[in-house]
Amino acid sequence: MQMRFALFALFSLILTGCTTARLEELRHAEPKGTPFQNALAAEYLAFAEAEAKSYDWWSMSVFSQKGLASIYGNEPQPELVRDWNVPTDMIPEFEAARSDLLEALNTSNKQARPSLTARAQFFYDCWLEQQEEGWQQDDIKACRNGFFDAMNRLKGASPEAPAPISSSSYLILFDSGKASLNTEGESVVRSVAQEVSELAGYEILLSGYTDRAGSSDANMSLSQKRVESVRNALVKQGVPANAITEFAYGESKPRATTKDGVRERSNRRVEIFIQE
Repeated sequence: MQMRFALFALFSLILTGCTTARLEELRHAEPKGTPFQNALAAEYLAFAEAEAKSYDWWSMSVFSQKGLASIYGNEPQPELVRDWNVPTDMIPEFEAARSDLLEALNTSNKQARPSLTARAQFFYDCWLEQQEEGWQQDDIKACRNGFFDAMNRLKGASPEAPAPISSSSYLILFDSGKASLNTEGESVVRSVAQEVSELAGYEILLSGYTDRAGSSDANMSLSQKRVESVRNALVKQGVPANAITEFAYGESKPRATTKDGVRERSNRRVEIFIQE
């Protein structure tokens, strides 16, 4: 009996070591994917970390592996319902949700709203995983609500940002090739956060752009990084993440028309609109 217990303990230790190695690799992996793939990897990493803290090694391994696939430039598909042990009467709801999600995982959404599209896929997978466990009702509800919130926002906003009816607007300019905020940009973020703190209800629209230096694909990615930089700064200032909608346009829609390859500061920007 003692020998059998020792062998089981040894096997468990080896298994845990293998699964945690995936998580450790994901923690330190250099992103090589598109903005959508990198955003998806970040979502899966955060969830795998949470599962590790709960000693759920199997789920940690599953989502670490999906995160690794994403961060290295692949696109793991949303989980199949048949692979999870969910109540039979809930299968139609999950199947319908997955079908809607697959429609939302189109090129347009991945390019224009990669973070929101990634959140929709992550929350669907999270919902399935939590529903199989079946006992953390608050977590099930959070994942389910997160999925439908992301999907509603994806369906409700076209790739073209709506013409803003805003109480005010702001502009942040960026250094060439950079997505980080400079001192002036940080000041603008604080001003936005201060204004919305006094509003009862609002939505913030972020639209990111680049100049025409560099390839169009690289500029699309850079414009998204600039939007995410502003979004993250706003969240740190206390602005709810679900009040922010992001759009990325790359080198299209310049403020100042230039020839290809020309650096133009006024085009390296994120426009911020506050809708009440």
